[in-house]
Amino acid sequence: MYVVNRKQGLQPGESMSDIAGHPATGIEDELGGPAFLTETSTGGSVALQLAVDRPDLVRALVMIASAYRLGPTGRQIQQDLASLTRSGIRRQVGRRWGPRCCRRSCRAQCSPLLEC
Repeated sequence: MYVVNRKQGLQPGESMSDIAGHPATGIEDELGGPAFLTETSTGGSVALQLAVDRPDLVRALVMIASAYRLGPTGRQIQQDLASLTRSGIRRQVGRRWGPRCCRRSCRAQCSPLLEC
């Protein structure tokens, strides 16, 4: 079993096909043939692109908690995160979008989009 994360240092303008090409190269180099892929979150989008671009490298694909595209709220969150990250205010990223604990008696974790 291999656990893979996205490549560090992605460049502006890299497409989803470019990003999917990184694990494709790893599958070719390390396994030499089709792989069973299990992906979560954004990795699901990468795996879908890999399956479209290189079906010869995907034996089976299991996606968990993945979406094939972002809705309006998700796109806005990504734009906000990118702006804060580019401005160098990394603490703001965590404060704005990191997990928060509700002030309710249950103390459950809330989505950063919800007001507690």
